[in-house]
Amino acid sequence: MLRATAVLCVLFSHIAVLRHWRFGIITPYELGYDGVLLFFVHTSLVLMGSLERQGERSDWVKTFYVRRAWRIYPLSIATVLLVAIVAVPAMPQRAFHAATPFQLLANIALTQNLVGVESVLGPFWSLPLEMQMYLLLPLLYVVVRRTSARGLTVLWATGVLVGLAQIYGQPRLPVAWRLNVLAYAPCFVAGIMAYRLCAITTARIESWVWPLAIGSLLAIYPEFISDVQRAPARGWLLCLAVALLIPAVREMPASRLTALSGVIAKYSYGIYLLHIPALWFSFIVLSSSPAYVRWSVFAALVVALPWLAYTMIEHPGIRIGRRVAQRGTMSEAANVAP
Repeated sequence: MLRATAVLCVLFSHIAVLRHWRFGIITPYELGYDGVLLFFVHTSLVLMGSLERQGERSDWVKTFYVRRAWRIYPLSIATVLLVAIVAVPAMPQRAFHAATPFQLLANIALTQNLVGVESVLGPFWSLPLEMQMYLLLPLLYVVVRRTSARGLTVLWATGVLVGLAQIYGQPRLPVAWRLNVLAYAPCFVAGIMAYRLCAITTARIESWVWPLAIGSLLAIYPEFISDVQRAPARGWLLCLAVALLIPAVREMPASRLTALSGVIAKYSYGIYLLHIPALWFSFIVLSSSPAYVRWSVFAALVVALPWLAYTMIEHPGIRIGRRVAQRGTMSEAANVAP
């Protein structure tokens, strides 16, 4: 449900920006930004579990990197090529600007923040941060897997200090802007904390509280600034609150709500990347069409595009990554066999 909520926040925020909607005290930009922060927490949490399952393999670190690369890059590369070929703007309400070859290469490599170029699609800004965070996850897994609650407090404080150093070091260190992933260290650390707390604490809060708690956090979380992407620190406490809530709440029993959440979560990566092209085509390209036509086309595209992406690109990439990782392990075993 956390992953489904995250992608729906991003989706609804961009619909709201295009349609000039508001959600009470929270602006559409803030809703979308908070959705990305929920992604960061969720990603760290589930990848800690993935590393735990691979921990018995001799090449567990390499296996982790191989599988993540095949999980992320095939669909992101296909999306970059789609945007370039079809001339989709970075956001549906903006004009299209053709990317330079260098910009395209940076987006394909997911290194926009490191080389200082714009993302070809708005949602792409978070992908380099996740890829760079992956580099540290195996090390953090080794550090945290036997850490006590007191040690988790130290880990969180370290993440905050790293984030503050990046934010306030930019005027003095010219290279600091390239390392903006460090400004989100507390967000990723929050997911790591949730992983460890799930192992050392007992969930006591009834499961029905979970959706209400997440909805309440998103609705009442203090919003102090308008340009949210220039102040990552405003989201640190939100991520911490979610991380502390996860191990305290019991797992939800199977229901229609969890089944729907599972479907949305399964296709969430495609929804995240491809809802901008769906919005652009439905409401900009078809702007002269009746409203019911535009909304019908959008509803069809926001379902069909992620499904096609998962079926034709994402899932095959996951399977290839699994086979490549297994082949490496088999080759290693053959080399050391007597």
